[in-house]
Amino acid sequence: MIGLALTFFAGLCFSMFSPAFNIATNDQWNTLRKGVPHLTVYTAFFYFSVSCFVIAMILNITFLYHPVLNLPKSSFKAYLADSDGRVWALLAGLLCGFGNGLQFMGGQAAGYAAADAVQVSFITSIRKRI
Repeated sequence: MIGLALTFFAGLCFSMFSPAFNIATNDQWNTLRKGVPHLTVYTAFFYFSVSCFVIAMILNITFLYHPVLNLPKSSFKAYLADSDGRVWALLAGLLCGFGNGLQFMGGQAAGYAAADAVQVSFITSIRKRI
């Protein structure tokens, strides 16, 4: 049951981050108060990256000592010693960060709907090949 709740909450978070970024940079729905300037895509990406780092640290430390789904507890020592195959996780994080930065810049240049459509099209074409 907790796995279903986590999956639902993750989907909700992922579906809300793009509209939130869109509001921060161009606010086409006029939700910001009068006089609040729109952020440049670089400033918004900076805040996005900092908040991702902060929440990742909080979640990693929390789940390290209080894991969910009946997983065993761990420690910082075990966490740092377990590096076998972690290069792939590091590469995935680097690619995700680089891709998000380019996605946000493309959204600023071509519109977020167009940038999201390109991302969905690319992912769909990759999934068809697998």
